[in-house]
Amino acid sequence: MTKTKYKVKETQQQFFHSLAVRQSLPLHFNIQQDCGHFLADVPARLLPWEEEEDDDEEEGSDEEKEKKLEKKEKKSEGWKEERKGEQSEEELAADTRLRSHVVVITREVPFQTVADFVREGVGRHARNPELYERQVCLLLLQLCAGLEHMKPYHVTHCDLRLENLLLVNCQPGNPWNMDLLEPNNNNNGATASASSSACPARLIISNFSQAKQKSSMGEEPSVVLKDRSRLAPELLSATQYRKCDEFQTGILVYEMLHRPNPFEEAPGLKEREYARSDLPPLPARSLYSLGLQRLASMLLDANPSERIRMGDARACLQCLLWGPREDLFHTLGTGATPAQRQATLQNWLDLKRTLMMIKFAERSLDSGCGVSLEDWLCCQYLAFATTDTVDRVIRILQEPQAQLL
Repeated sequence: MTKTKYKVKETQQQFFHSLAVRQSLPLHFNIQQDCGHFLADVPARLLPWEEEEDDDEEEGSDEEKEKKLEKKEKKSEGWKEERKGEQSEEELAADTRLRSHVVVITREVPFQTVADFVREGVGRHARNPELYERQVCLLLLQLCAGLEHMKPYHVTHCDLRLENLLLVNCQPGNPWNMDLLEPNNNNNGATASASSSACPARLIISNFSQAKQKSSMGEEPSVVLKDRSRLAPELLSATQYRKCDEFQTGILVYEMLHRPNPFEEAPGLKEREYARSDLPPLPARSLYSLGLQRLASMLLDANPSERIRMGDARACLQCLLWGPREDLFHTLGTGATPAQRQATLQNWLDLKRTLMMIKFAERSLDSGCGVSLEDWLCCQYLAFATTDTVDRVIRILQEPQAQLL
C-alpha cells in the first residue's frame, strides 16, 4: 500500500470514529450534530487540501518541486480563475476527476473558526482589551459547557485546538437558529458582527477524530496523538485521559489571548514537576485578565487529581462574566461572618435577577429586539446559581492554589 493510500485510509477511519462519537452523544448546543451522511463522488477541485497533501508526498527533483510551488502560488492568487480558458487538457482532467468521499449534512453553517477569530482579533485586543477578553470568556464558557456535557458519557475530545472550534451566527431571540431557512453566514457582515458584539457567536466543538470514549466494559480505543506539545504531562507516560480536555482548555486560554502554548515556548516544563507559578504570566489588560490567568493555571496543573474540573471552570467563567465585582469580593473577605456572606450574596442574586427581568420587559416592547446569546447564557447562570455555589466559586478564584474538593 502506498503512503498516499494509507493516509487516505487512516483519514477515513478517523472520520468514521469522529462520526460515531458525535452520534453517541445526546444533542447539545455547543457540539456539532450531523443530520445525515452519504457516500458520493466529489470533484477533486472541491478538495484542494487533498491535492496539496498529494503534491507534498510526491517525490521529484528540485526543479519539479519549484514548478509545483509556483503553480500553487498562482492558484492562490486567482490566476487559475482568470486564465481558465487557457488550461491544458491535463489540468482540466485533474480538476474534473472524481474522488469517493463521505458527505456529511450538518444543521449549522459556520462562518469562521476560533482560529480565524483570534487571528483577526490581534488589533482589537490591543485597541479594546476589555471587549476582546470578555468575548474570549464567552467563547470559553460555551466550550466548557460542551465538554462538561460529554463527561457523563465518558467522552474526551483529546484534540482541542482553535481550528476545531467553529463559530455560528445566532439570530436574536432564536439561539438555536432553527427557523433560518437559508442560513448565509459566509459573508463579511457575519464576521464584522462577531467582532463587534459582546458575544461573538455560538461556539461548536467539531472534529472528534482523536476522541477517547470509554465503553461500558471500561475499555478505551487506541488513538495516537501526533502533537505531543498539547499532551498533558500524565499522558507522556500513561494513558490517563480523564482530564486531558481540561489541560488543553488551559492551553487555549493562552492562545486565545495571543500568547503561545506555554509548553511549546518552554518544552522542558513538562519534564519536571512544575508548579502553577512556573507557568508564564498573562498580561493584565482588562478586569478579566487576572481571572483568566488563575483559571489557566488551575486547568494546567501538573497533577491531574488537583486540576480543576470542567464544571468548576464553567462556573468560574460565569462568575467572571456576571458574578460579583471586586468591591463585593473585598466586602466578603474582610472578616464577614458566614451569615453575613450568605445575606450579602442573596441580596446580590435577587438584584441581578430583578435587573434581568426589567431588561427583558423593556426589550419586549421593541418587536425588532430579541434575546441575545449573551442574555441567554446569563439567564442560565442566574437560574441555577445559589448563594452556596457563588460563594464557592469566589473562594476558588480568590485562592487558586487551594485543592478543589
